Amino acid sequence: MRLNRNSAIFIALLAVVIIVSMIFLQDTDNNGDTPNVEATAETIQLFPELSETSITALTITEQREVGDMRPTPIAGNPTLEPPTPLPDGVEPETTTEIISISKNESGLWVADEATSTVTLDGTIDSTAIDNSLRNLGAVVSNRQFTPSDGDYSQYGLDEPAFDITFTEQSVAETGVVAEGEEPAMNEPVDYRLRIGDRTIGENSYYAFLNDDTETIYVITNASTLQNSILNLTNRVPLEPTAVPTTAPVLNVPAPFSAFVLTNATGFTLTSEATGDVVEITRSDDNTSWVYTQNGEELDVQQEFLQILLNSFSTISGIQQSSVTDLASLGLDTPAYTFEARTVDGTSYTLQLGDQDPTGAIYYGLVDQFDSVVLIDANSVVLLVDMLANPPILEPEMTPEATEGAEITPEATEDSE
Repeated sequence: MRLNRNSAIFIALLAVVIIVSMIFLQDTDNNGDTPNVEATAETIQLFPELSETSITALTITEQREVGDMRPTPIAGNPTLEPPTPLPDGVEPETTTEIISISKNESGLWVADEATSTVTLDGTIDSTAIDNSLRNLGAVVSNRQFTPSDGDYSQYGLDEPAFDITFTEQSVAETGVVAEGEEPAMNEPVDYRLRIGDRTIGENSYYAFLNDDTETIYVITNASTLQNSILNLTNRVPLEPTAVPTTAPVLNVPAPFSAFVLTNATGFTLTSEATGDVVEITRSDDNTSWVYTQNGEELDVQQEFLQILLNSFSTISGIQQSSVTDLASLGLDTPAYTFEARTVDGTSYTLQLGDQDPTGAIYYGLVDQFDSVVLIDANSVVLLVDMLANPPILEPEMTPEATEGAEITPEATEDSE
């Protein structure tokens, strides 16, 4: 199908009208009024010299309309929808919210309580603030214009919704700074950005830059600016509140019930009285235990040693004591210390002090618990005894040794 000459001209004219209309609509304010502007379409960075990491102070002032101006609905009745318009000539009630923060000597952000209206219940998250301020250096305008009729109200700039001021103070380039000396600082530089209404597409803001109140800058990416900077008047990021650590509950009857010998990688047993130190570790092929006492490796009865080590899991307590004077119980310098280690890096430790007058219990400390535990002496007797009597492997008696053995009178009497 071919277009005749008149049709082609009509289509071309229609395209021109559409393009002009789109440009016309782009510069229409939120109320649908048509501003008379002299615009340029140059993409520029508003703060090209700014070093975001050198920002030392920030203040954001927001003029905010108070919520629904209608009377509070009667309890039980549905909320009025939509809101009733205000009478002609009645302006909505507004409130001013201010957040003012600055860096202290430690480089952390703190609030100026004398200026801020925002109440902070905690410590400011300085890392989050620094991340937000990076967006200031990235603020870009893709159009700049001055209304020829001088009417800034159609852009919300007769009374800007936000007034952002911030200060940059960078380190002067003076060469190497001597140790112990503070680096020289450049003179502080102040910046200002006043934010009006959003554009028709809601993806840009109209704004004044620094002290210029004639040129309007159209700032792109309104949502990023809103979320990172403007919302600070509503919510300042705070350090997470520390959750109190719940004191662990000790299983007194079986303090080492979680210990399993098959998961053990080694033991250390120490006697304060004799100075003996026993180290027990797995062999390289993981089929037996290597027993070292005071640095000397001993041949031991593996089956008996297995029984001794397994008794660690059956250590039992009677109760916990409220006594805090460890010296009176011999726990300032424990008589015995037993430690077991497992493949997951867990360490189980028992320290034994004095015994009670009956000898039935030891005063002990288990792992990280500060309170004294009364340990059943019978449950640790094998471990305590092993320090004095290691399970040494006895040499086998050969027939030759038996024949050559001297027969004593006592042996003769026994045979009779």
